[in-house]
This record gives sequence, C-alpha cells and structure tokens, in this order.
Amino acid sequence: MKDSVWGMLTHHKPDKVHISIHNADNEAEVERVIGLMRRLADAEIKPGVNLLVPASKVDYCRSVYARLLDVITPEQIILIPQKYTDMPTPKQLSIIADGKPFQGPSCLLECKMPETFASVSWDKKVNHCSYAPGKEPLATLDYNGLIAALSKVKWQSCIR
Repeated sequence: MKDSVWGMLTHHKPDKVHISIHNADNEAEVERVIGLMRRLADAEIKPGVNLLVPASKVDYCRSVYARLLDVITPEQIILIPQKYTDMPTPKQLSIIADGKPFQGPSCLLECKMPETFASVSWDKKVNHCSYAPGKEPLATLDYNGLIAALSKVKWQSCIR
C-alpha cells in the first residue's frame, strides 16, 4: 500500500477495511494480506479478509483460513464462493471453517441485494454485489460518492 494512501487511511480511520485474497494457493498474496491485517490492527483500524473460495482449492482455503485465525477472528473473515465454473457448495465452505460458524455473503442460500455490503472494484466502480453486472463509477472517493453511485445501480442478479 502506497504511503500516501496509507496516510489518508490512518488519518480518516474507517471503521473497518477488508482486503481480498483471490488466490489462496499464492503464498506471496497470502503473506501480503496477513501483513496488512497486522498493520491495520496496529493502526487501530479493524481489519478483515474476503477469502475467494473456488471448489478446486478448498484445501488451500482451509489452510489460509486457519492461518488468518492467528491474526483475526472468524467474524472478520468472509468466505466468498467463486461463481459460475468452480463454485463451492455451502458444505465445502463449512469444511474450510472446520465446521464452525462462518461469515458468508447474503447470497449463499438465495440471490438478493445485500443491505449492508457494497463492492468497490479496482477501477473505482461500485455495486451491491461483486459479481452483479451494472457497476457504477464513483464520482468521488468518499461516503457521498459511494452513496451517489449505489443509488444509480439497477439491481440485477449475477445468476446467469
């Protein structure tokens, strides 16, 4: 994370910041995120992880989940099922969490617009769901910009 971005982040102190792990089998990515979790916690910003789970990498995800528990709590980890071609079952997600309660998206059992989540992608576009089509660009990188962009989103299911 660039120092200027880090400075703005620690100055504004958001309630929570989630970082995504897209490739649980990539050790460099996992270590980078674990390091960021520690850095955020040291800055008194609640850290969290979105762990993308493909069905073909359940064992890697289970190992990463266990490592994350050394740094953060289960409530700070969201297991995000990869959609479409390699989608895990709810049972596989449960295996990752060792059969204990876990955080997952509201769409795990039914596709619906989440009430307490927004996805901001690398290109500064937002939607209520990471997978749903029709992302809207952020005019400003603040709360007002987020609310304005989300108000323009026409909810569509990501299920094809």
